[in-house]
Amino acid sequence: MATATGAPWTLTEGPAETGDKAEPGGHKCSGKASATSSTPPALIMVTYLLRRSDRDTPASMLDQVKRRTGDCTTELPSPPDGAGYATSCVDQQDPALASSTTTLLFEAGWISVQVSAQGSSVAAFASKTSQKAAISGLSLI
Repeated sequence: MATATGAPWTLTEGPAETGDKAEPGGHKCSGKASATSSTPPALIMVTYLLRRSDRDTPASMLDQVKRRTGDCTTELPSPPDGAGYATSCVDQQDPALASSTTTLLFEAGWISVQVSAQGSSVAAFASKTSQKAAISGLSLI
């Protein structure tokens, strides 16, 4: 994900650290990026579900992502092919702190990426980075 988002991420927790495909079920990983000359300091949280054939149906996975996204119903303008659900929302806490969450649902599972960034004009960075990271993270599901 580091290359795809343009930020120097260091994954600190979770199965995505190794790059190995995880077992079916829910998973989380997190990371951080230090400030660079072109990016602010940021945190990333990736939550994803690999469909469990004995338990997860398209309807149950849609319900999971809708509960996860809550009030975020802003459709992603150009979702990846095959996405059954794709949203991305920015929460600007104050001018120097913003979070963005992008959630994508596919037949194989779903992924939700939250990026929180601190600094001036960070809403656009958080939004673009969460979208790029979610799309880049599709290889996890």
